[in-house]
Amino acid sequence: MSEWITPGQALRLGAMAADALCGKKIANVQSIIEKGDEYAAGVVELVQRLSGQPPKLAIPIAPGNLTEMLKDQVSCLLRVNAHKQLGLTEEDYRGQLEAAVKAFQWRRDLAEIGLDKVALVDFRLSGKFLAEAGGVRYRSNPDRYRNYPGVVTPPDVLVIQGQWGSKYRNKTCRWCRENFDALEQGLTVIEGLTVFLHEGIAVLQNCYLDLPGSVPRHGGVPSLRLRGGRPVLDSYWDWGASGSSGSASRGK
Repeated sequence: MSEWITPGQALRLGAMAADALCGKKIANVQSIIEKGDEYAAGVVELVQRLSGQPPKLAIPIAPGNLTEMLKDQVSCLLRVNAHKQLGLTEEDYRGQLEAAVKAFQWRRDLAEIGLDKVALVDFRLSGKFLAEAGGVRYRSNPDRYRNYPGVVTPPDVLVIQGQWGSKYRNKTCRWCRENFDALEQGLTVIEGLTVFLHEGIAVLQNCYLDLPGSVPRHGGVPSLRLRGGRPVLDSYWDWGASGSSGSASRGK
């Protein structure tokens, strides 16, 4: 995101800062923050610090590049010909994806508990297709995984808001399943493979994705990780915690 702002934004921020310093319109400025204005957020934080007030910016704002990010994810699913898997025309499929993007609303309550990333997921696609489209090797058919008890997934397309593992480094998947916030649930294999399809190797270089929202046929936890520099979907028994991986989750 560019660090530059337009002259109009600069004038508006200057007026807001002046009003805030005079103690006249703090409430109005705060209301702008709550609508997701990151420039206003910076002004209010500065004003609060200058006036000796503790910062009140506990409301995380949506990423500034959110719109472009979701457009890229629409293009990603079209590029791998996901519509052909569903027997749809490219035009019809694009319409469905764009409708899901349009319906998405950034949730501050989820961002406040660390769920600050997004992924456009088509739950109608098979795990096998998503793995092969992303170049992910697998030992067992990804379509044989089932949802962990209590994990609910939609039947079609949804923009999910979540985190891809970093929040739960050094926690066992068993602990995570028992201690997820009331607003979140473990990411499933379909979601994890889609996240990898959108973000590529970089997402696994940061943190391997354990996917406690799914269960292999014989139990355990599925995990997306790098082996020999290549992405692999595998499963393991939840013996211990690791600093190189974490349980990925999303908002309910």
